[in-house]
Amino acid sequence: MQLKLRKVVAVLHEKSALVIDTPKSCWMCPIATDHSTLEVSVYCPPIDKYITGKDCETISEHCPLRPLPEHKEIKGIFCWTTHLPSFNSGWNRCLKAIIGEK
Repeated sequence: MQLKLRKVVAVLHEKSALVIDTPKSCWMCPIATDHSTLEVSVYCPPIDKYITGKDCETISEHCPLRPLPEHKEIKGIFCWTTHLPSFNSGWNRCLKAIIGEK
């Protein structure tokens, strides 16, 4: 039995994150456009949809915005010379980099 090997090439697309303060409602979202006061509605470009009525007063279930995860608690003191820092330390450094903290 002969095995044929195929070369599989995965195309990875670069990703980006836009960091904004999470709005309390669709009406207050800085991404939403076409705010109408005649009929309470806003247009959400990421989902290509108008959000109307009571749905404008909260965050729509279709909202593409996702809150960042919380920082993780670090228990103990870590020394680089004796052992590697915890996963939580790297997690927190990554979150700080995303939001622009040092």
